[in-house]
Amino acid sequence: MIPQVIFNKPLFLILSLVAFPATFIFSLAVRRFNRRLVARFGRRETLERFSAFRLRRLRSTFWLALVILFLLLALAEPVLPSSSRVVGKAFNFIAVVDVSRSMAAEDYPNETSRIEMARRCLFNLYDACSKGSAGIVLFTNQTSSYMATTDHKVLRFIITHVTDLNEVRGEGSHPDRGLGVALRLIKNSPQEIRTIVFLSDGGNDDLIGLMETIPLLVENNVRVISAGLGGDAPVKIPNRDPETGEIIGFHRRLGAYALTKLNKKALTTLAEATNGDYVRIVEGDELAQVVSEGDYATDVITETGEESLVRYPLTAMLIFLLVWVVDKRFLQG
Repeated sequence: MIPQVIFNKPLFLILSLVAFPATFIFSLAVRRFNRRLVARFGRRETLERFSAFRLRRLRSTFWLALVILFLLLALAEPVLPSSSRVVGKAFNFIAVVDVSRSMAAEDYPNETSRIEMARRCLFNLYDACSKGSAGIVLFTNQTSSYMATTDHKVLRFIITHVTDLNEVRGEGSHPDRGLGVALRLIKNSPQEIRTIVFLSDGGNDDLIGLMETIPLLVENNVRVISAGLGGDAPVKIPNRDPETGEIIGFHRRLGAYALTKLNKKALTTLAEATNGDYVRIVEGDELAQVVSEGDYATDVITETGEESLVRYPLTAMLIFLLVWVVDKRFLQG
């Protein structure tokens, strides 16, 4: 099968088709005009000598026409497409992040909060799945959402700046609202998205809203990877000074210190009901491992290469240019 050559700039290809005859037509027109001038104002000997050079000049025009032809072919940028090859798979997902007050609890080493560990999980996931598209949903009793994009620099900026728990809207934790918004993003996304990554400490045991949302996820073939953040022992929720980062107190509820720990019930229920996975977050790289080991990729990424053929018409142009110069300088006298 003869490979098909593609021209990236077809306008120059069109010009090359008319360049060859146009060069001859222009040369003949100039020669005819010169003959008229010589016939009218020159001497007979000059006219006879002018006519004797007709074959030589015709040959020079031929070489010049070839030079112009191959120059235009080079400017048309011919390329030869190579065969496509699979280079990887894209993992498209919506991250649903719990930004309730309990996510400020610091039950990870080095006073690392749950929300900071959630950021770390997403950053590692973006690095591991750099070809995919991702959106973001933040939830308390209110939600904020960001459409799916393949620009992971934008995603990192959003995660870094909008998950400040001192700035988020609302109170409490309503995962059903966050999941509902994520489902709308999935339906409106031009990319195929079939996975929600749900990052939370589990909140309370109220599963009523969640039980209403799960059938919608199943109906739309959406799987949920639930990431459990926090420890098994109850801890207090610190209030830190936004400027200095120093602890200025602890969150209270009904006059007593509010204590929080990881509640797996909602997380495991969500994962199991949607045929997803539950993963306990310890180091921050667990999500990337689950995705790499599971069948969560939705798009196969192919790479189509191309080989530039510009060097061939350029080489031909230089050869005919050299022939033209040699013929004109040494053979025609």
